[in-house]
Amino acid sequence: MSDEGRYLEFAGNLLQGYYSPKEGFSLWNGPGYPIAIAPLVAVGAPRFVILLANAVFQYLSVVFLFKTLTLITHRRAALSLTIGWGLYFTAYETLPYVLSDTFATLLATLAAYFTIKTLKDGKGAWKAGLSWGWLLLTKVIFAYVFPVVLILILIKITFNGWTPHAKKALVIFGIAYLTASPYLFYTYQLTGRWYYWSDSGGMSLYWMSTPYPDEYGDWNNERFVGYFKGMALGDAATAALKARHQADFDEIYRYEGPARDDAFKQKAIANIKAHPGKYALNCLANVSRMFFGFPISYVGLKLHYLIRLVPGSIVFTLMLFCLLYTPFLWRQMPAAIKLLFAIGLIYLAGSTLLSAYPRMLSVILPMLLCWMGYVLDNRVIIRG
Repeated sequence: MSDEGRYLEFAGNLLQGYYSPKEGFSLWNGPGYPIAIAPLVAVGAPRFVILLANAVFQYLSVVFLFKTLTLITHRRAALSLTIGWGLYFTAYETLPYVLSDTFATLLATLAAYFTIKTLKDGKGAWKAGLSWGWLLLTKVIFAYVFPVVLILILIKITFNGWTPHAKKALVIFGIAYLTASPYLFYTYQLTGRWYYWSDSGGMSLYWMSTPYPDEYGDWNNERFVGYFKGMALGDAATAALKARHQADFDEIYRYEGPARDDAFKQKAIANIKAHPGKYALNCLANVSRMFFGFPISYVGLKLHYLIRLVPGSIVFTLMLFCLLYTPFLWRQMPAAIKLLFAIGLIYLAGSTLLSAYPRMLSVILPMLLCWMGYVLDNRVIIRG
């Protein structure tokens, strides 16, 4: 279903000693998740067994979120927020599929835990770096988050000098990039380009740049029939998409690999320059999709979208509350919380610029709960 075949194919490719298919070219996603499931694929485990791994990943994210929160908040606050994460059923939507999101959520939780431990106790930098590096290989959007974070760290060093926390943070990200360096060397061998992570960003940006009033920036495929099981578009919607986009796809699909990705980006940038206001509205729709799951182009407001309103509204409200009080707590806030807050905020901002959905928020939510937990514990009494 959906992207499952690609992840399973990549895992099989790794077992054969390569990643991109020998016939053709594809670096649609990083190798982090295929590496995780490759042992199961190697022993011929059925799909159901691979899916059971998602249950383990989700459970461990709950366990390590609690362990992380107890490092920075009182026990009652830690327990309350952990239960909230456990009840955040929007994150369960990808559990029955061989997709990378649940594994990425666990990695984000582990990265938060080991980062706080390292900056607090001075030990375990390699664990934090490995977690960040594996997350980088799993969700390549972090390849664009990390440079911004590093620039912020260097600015802080410029004004405050080489503090112990800044040194530890640089060590962590250095290990993260070292973890990802074999993949970057591999992509350089394939493409001749340094710091090349994926060839999927251009298509996502293209759909985000759509200038048409009844399209909201959500992703679609080259057949224009919908992107997810149960959300297939009707014939009229597919016909409208073909009328508007088929010519672009015919032109862009004359290219392969990175060149096709470049062509998508060029067309998207042209659309954004010609219709900046519509792109801004699509970004606003993206924010709504991450928290509430809608709007979706050519798809009405379905019941399961309304169900997402409950957890989405709670998270959105808490996040706004914490954003309001963060400036008042900034000076006393631990360096690790500041770092996680910056990474989470930059990740969400970057996700807003490309087609995004609730699973993009779910990946980073445990990390954001560390920041929100600290703010709530210092502004709202949740103690016992």
